[in-house]
Amino acid sequence: MNALPLQIDGNTGVPLTEQIVSQIETMIRSRRMLAGAKLPSIRQLASEQRISADFR
Repeated sequence: MNALPLQIDGNTGVPLTEQIVSQIETMIRSRRMLAGAKLPSIRQLASEQRISADFR
């Protein structure tokens, strides 16, 4: 599975979870990601984004 092209910024004051959800929703609406596409696990996403897996 390819890494999701997310731009995560821990300095914005916006929770990481909200940033991730918002960007995935945008990718689906713009058809850059198909609805129903398989998403990475929390651990894989955290590793790819270099954030803690406990970002929730």
